[in-house]
Amino acid sequence: MVKNFSTANFEPESALSREQFVSLLNQFVKSPVVSADKDADGVFTREEAMTIIADVLKLTATDVDIAALSKFSDTAEISEDAKNAVAALVAGGYIHDTLTFDLSEHDIVYGTAALTYAEFYSGDVSTIDYYGIDGITSATVEKYKSFNGNMYTNFTEDKTDGYNILGVKNVNVAVAAEDYEAYVKLNPTFKVLRNAPEQYKTVSIVDGKAVYSPTNFNVEKVVTDASAELQTGSTWGDYQINVTENSTAYIPST
Repeated sequence: MVKNFSTANFEPESALSREQFVSLLNQFVKSPVVSADKDADGVFTREEAMTIIADVLKLTATDVDIAALSKFSDTAEISEDAKNAVAALVAGGYIHDTLTFDLSEHDIVYGTAALTYAEFYSGDVSTIDYYGIDGITSATVEKYKSFNGNMYTNFTEDKTDGYNILGVKNVNVAVAAEDYEAYVKLNPTFKVLRNAPEQYKTVSIVDGKAVYSPTNFNVEKVVTDASAELQTGSTWGDYQINVTENSTAYIPST
């Protein structure tokens, strides 16, 4: 609720001015910490308020804290000058993500995250390549499609000695609301989705580490009567698996 100093009235729908914000802030500290002589009549933005509060509390953010801002839908609107202050207040618990605040412990938060290959294939294959590879193409009738444009790497603009492909970006992930904050600290690339995706991996926090489930598929038709044949030196690659259905016809091609 905003107090209009010229009329002594409270105006809950009015924008907060710098003068009003400073007056409120100074009531919570032992002595005035900031003056209102600059732009006293102007509208005071959230960024300006957060910057002053972080300065008063002597808070600074780490790179991980700044990366964690991605969980907010309006992160792109935060100016570079204010990111450190906003991230520091979020990390310190002074600003809460409204999504997290409103969810119960029984709810699930869906989003996307960059996963290493070990995480991406966890539960889906019997062995995992921990060393990384240069690219993956789908050995199907659409082999020209690849993950190359969606690679998770350790590349940085100022790095000149190359980079390693670590995994896949934008993987659908589901996490329990009670583990949401812990997961974001472990994987700051996690970004919340508005709706549940059809396909996703579930992540759990076990002993402070992220553990991923096999991929959950929204499958309407299950092939139960197919046989598989492994071929080597095929036209599709070094190895090819031909899957043939005996009576159903759910697979578009063998």
